[in-house]
Amino acid sequence: MKKILYYLITLLLLTSSCKLAKHPAWKTLDKPEFSVQYPPNWIESETGAGGTTFILEPADSANNKMHLLGINLTERPANAKDIDIKKLSSMMRDELSKKIPGINIIESEVKKGTGGDFYKLHFQADLMNFSLECEQYLWLKNNKSYVLTFRGMKSTFPQYQETEEDVLNSFKLK
Repeated sequence: MKKILYYLITLLLLTSSCKLAKHPAWKTLDKPEFSVQYPPNWIESETGAGGTTFILEPADSANNKMHLLGINLTERPANAKDIDIKKLSSMMRDELSKKIPGINIIESEVKKGTGGDFYKLHFQADLMNFSLECEQYLWLKNNKSYVLTFRGMKSTFPQYQETEEDVLNSFKLK
């Protein structure tokens, strides 16, 4: 009985420590307002291009010649004192539906995360002759919205989805 208990405890410790150290070699972008982890073979850019706070892109991606694969963060004032995550997510979904004809929304829901509630939007769209698939996570804090977006080609999205979700889930507001 003691042996079985010993093996169960050992197995439990091993599996829990593997979860905690899922990506120990990943880099961390650590800023006063947030932190995010990303693979070591990805390139970080903080040029502000397109109104972004940062852009993370795989260094070796053949799909990335036109920056079609990557993750970016945009920050914007929420401009309303009584706005909450549900109202802001509805506004975001409505705005995208107006700007992108034929958008296919796959998932749209408010979720609970370690840093509080966030909104997840997963959609597909055809833009400028490209079939894109995107996942966006939206947070609201101190009357400011943070939108973290993964964008990729619909055809290659599945091969990057686990990595991009790990990056998006590593994002923490401080």
